[in-house]
Amino acid sequence: HTFLSIMDIKPEDSVYYSLVFNYLQPCCVEITKNPSMKNFKTYKNAIISASKLIDEAKSHVPFTCIISNLQEYLFFPVRLALKSISMSKDSISEKSVLAVLDCCLTLEQNIIEIKSWALCSDLALMLLLLISNKENLLEVSKTSEEVKLMVIDCLKELFGRLDSNTCLEAYSKNNLPQLAHVIQFCLKLFELENNKELRLKCISCLSGILLNEKFQQINSIQTKLGIAQFLPGIGSSLPLTVLKNPNTPHLIIEESVLLWYSCLCILVNDSNHDDLVSFYGSSWLSICQEKVTVLVQKLSRYLSHPHPNVRSILLSMAKSILTTSCKALFPVVPPLLDILLVLSMDNNKSINEQAKLFLTDIKSGKISLDKSVDDHCQEHLKKLMVNLPSSFCLKDDSGRLVSLSLLEGYLTYLQNNLAEMWSSISHLQAFINVLVAVASFSPKEPGLLLDKGLPTDSDPLGKGSALKVALKKPFSYLEGKELQEKLTNICAIFGQQCELIMTFDVLMDLITTAHSKEAIHILNCILCGVASRQNETEEVLQEILDAYTDPSLFYPPLYNQGQLTIVDLAGNVLQVCLLLEGLKTLCNIKAHWDSTFYIKLLYPALERAADTHQVISSTASDLLMTLAQRSGYSSLSQFLQAHVDYFSFPLTQQLRNNHTHPNTPGVLRIILQCGGEEVLLFVHEILKGVLDTICRLPLESMAVNFLTKVLEVYAVEMARLSNDPSPAAKNECTPPIDSQISLKEFVCDYLHTIKVSYMNLENEDHLVNDMNAESPPEDEVLSETPKKPQLPSYVEIVAKVMNQCQHLLYSPCPETVAQTLHTITGCCKALQSYEDTLLPLVHLVWKPLLLTFNNASPLVINQAFRTVVCLAECSGDFVYRRSCEHILPSVVKFLKTQLGAAYKRSTEAQFSFTQRYKLLHSMLDGLPGLISKFPLSEKWVMKLGWSCVPYLSKKFPTLIQDDAVEVMISLYRQNKGGTWYILASTWYPPERQRKKPSGFNNIVQMQYGNEADYSIGINKILAR
Repeated sequence: HTFLSIMDIKPEDSVYYSLVFNYLQPCCVEITKNPSMKNFKTYKNAIISASKLIDEAKSHVPFTCIISNLQEYLFFPVRLALKSISMSKDSISEKSVLAVLDCCLTLEQNIIEIKSWALCSDLALMLLLLISNKENLLEVSKTSEEVKLMVIDCLKELFGRLDSNTCLEAYSKNNLPQLAHVIQFCLKLFELENNKELRLKCISCLSGILLNEKFQQINSIQTKLGIAQFLPGIGSSLPLTVLKNPNTPHLIIEESVLLWYSCLCILVNDSNHDDLVSFYGSSWLSICQEKVTVLVQKLSRYLSHPHPNVRSILLSMAKSILTTSCKALFPVVPPLLDILLVLSMDNNKSINEQAKLFLTDIKSGKISLDKSVDDHCQEHLKKLMVNLPSSFCLKDDSGRLVSLSLLEGYLTYLQNNLAEMWSSISHLQAFINVLVAVASFSPKEPGLLLDKGLPTDSDPLGKGSALKVALKKPFSYLEGKELQEKLTNICAIFGQQCELIMTFDVLMDLITTAHSKEAIHILNCILCGVASRQNETEEVLQEILDAYTDPSLFYPPLYNQGQLTIVDLAGNVLQVCLLLEGLKTLCNIKAHWDSTFYIKLLYPALERAADTHQVISSTASDLLMTLAQRSGYSSLSQFLQAHVDYFSFPLTQQLRNNHTHPNTPGVLRIILQCGGEEVLLFVHEILKGVLDTICRLPLESMAVNFLTKVLEVYAVEMARLSNDPSPAAKNECTPPIDSQISLKEFVCDYLHTIKVSYMNLENEDHLVNDMNAESPPEDEVLSETPKKPQLPSYVEIVAKVMNQCQHLLYSPCPETVAQTLHTITGCCKALQSYEDTLLPLVHLVWKPLLLTFNNASPLVINQAFRTVVCLAECSGDFVYRRSCEHILPSVVKFLKTQLGAAYKRSTEAQFSFTQRYKLLHSMLDGLPGLISKFPLSEKWVMKLGWSCVPYLSKKFPTLIQDDAVEVMISLYRQNKGGTWYILASTWYPPERQRKKPSGFNNIVQMQYGNEADYSIGINKILAR
């Protein structure tokens, strides 16, 4: 209250000092007597209170001025406490140390200027002693991070409060060792500590010492030259420490680089160049130039840093050094120009524009250099062309990206000034060797290229892949996306400048060597930049088209038919993909191509779209879509209908030469999927020739296997078209409806149609006689039968295909038999609406179909079940009765005979790879579909159930158990009581033993076995 009353009276200035002194003196005395944590907190609060009181009184003399004049007295207790803490042999609590440091920081913050270097140096030494090792003062002690942070804050505030005279005294020659100790300790702390906040505060403290505004205002050149001796230590500590750790936070990188180049530009610049030479000598300056050059080259690795602020700092560094120190540090100019060229290609728009603007200023002469930028770029481009092929693989990812960005910057900056260089064959070959080295660095892994398309419903055997209309993931040669983009940009720029004919000749020479894939990829990228030179490239583009579609290049071996390794196969797949990518680029270069282009390109693209390698199929499908779009068609279907003549002849020829063109069935699939009515008529003509050819060939011939694939493709696609809800498909595949035909007329026509078919069946004579006795004479039937309705054109061909299948089922080749069964399935679906045509064919194929269940191939067994299920959907009772007579007994017998041997070997690790295991899986896997289509009697439910239940044992592989579970669930849906009896007799859950099972009223006693092996499988059934 007394203090406020005096302040309100506004006395003379001397009263203020005495008043503040009297107000703070008791605290100082008390701390000197008892330096406790409580007293330091009281002292701190007194300083803050005095400051607030004077500010409220709006005094003429600020409180900070009063503290500045009383600083020696007010700092005395703090210095004494710090000295006692540092000299004490006993451990002092961390809270007490923090209280002293907090009080010290509060005093520093309330001082305008520190006017005594002795006070500053002594206080700085006392602060450093708190975090120094007592045995070695240059080593950092194991103090807590809180103490270290507080010490650095006090040091920063302390040196930031020096007045001009004290600052001049601090940087004098005699006091430099003391200043050097502080700088060295901060650098050591920055190197050793991992705490982000602490490292940033160390940089901030060093900035307060080295970049002090008052220091920069000192005109004494001797002082500046004296502090220049700290530069090597700062350069070797800050940036190099950051470079050692690739995970350094971007903020630390920015601050450390900023501090280093700011000190460099202040201390070593063009204005004091002569003074530096005279003071330190030319050798010191040469060493400094060399170290700075090396450091700038090392910092260039951050040109690919993901954070834009780091790249922006490098741009600021290059601009500052070139603006202030290009003469004093002339060896650093080339790497700085390289940094500017790389940043001129940066993805960040702001960095890109600033770098280009600065390069423009250099080129215009606003910034003078000893050598023009054009000369520098041409000279270093030639050096890069020599060094890059050997050094590219030795660099890390960031180094490779920087090298490519630099190469792109050279080409972009020089633009048309390289015409003379590209006219030289030696320079052209050297540059292409650079591109080859880049392209051969990181190709795709073989496993990614050899992935096959997975089987689908339309292609259950996995023999072909359906056409992909749009690519989800485009083909890319290099794994790294950024490397791929840089290489493409470089080649595109090169394509705008180079001699195309010479470049094409050099690359075509490489295609015949081991670098064929790299040469094709480079040529593809060069074509991206050729679009602007269409008038010059007509002849070259035609030559490229001829080279790309050359059979020796376009049809390499893609399957291991000889001594090819997986690497060779992957290389051939990659080569085909690159050729397809190049052809797509050719399509995009010109707006319109003549018919010769489509004749040469259309069928090869169709054939590659049908390839079993997924990456080839996807790339070729994209090429087909590009062809259609560039030709002005909205869909691939319209494009194929308009160009039927371009692929009809080669397709017919390749069906004859089946051994050399295994993808022809896939081509047929694509044509059927995407074509319209005209294409379908053309395919029907082909199928007639295929059927005639199959009839003349022996069943064991390889050509039969190939032509069976063609029939399979046709049957599957016709089944799809017949069920397609689109209007076009309905017009082609829906049968005409004649409501005037009576039931009697239909039956008479049906009996006449199947008469001959029944004569071919064994043990069916009584059925034929019965039908002949009940049916009217043939002449009468023919006279009464009205004119048949006209059927779609495909029905006749599908019927002929299915009729031919009865002979192909006798083939000794399991693959041919499986394809034939799949063909029958497709034919049944396609003829489902034409029962009068389908039923006789079902009778014809039934007997050979039964023989397929005796086949040793799991693929055949699996497909046979699917075929029988499809026949059951189409013909019903006929297939049901004959399945119960012929198929189900064979299945039951097989499951029982295989049980003993399979049970003995089920625990062996290799059992899952045996033929017995595959056959069991195929048989059990096919049964549920068959059971679901037939109303089985209790007799067959029990027979199948007792045959399958042993396979529920946990001793069998999991897949066999799951198959048996599905079979039992299917039987349960047919007959709940019988299935429950089988399961309960095998293993009954203890918690259900007291409950009476539904459907078993006549059973008095259940056989509760102790077969725990079946508990898992039966519980799965009960859970369903």
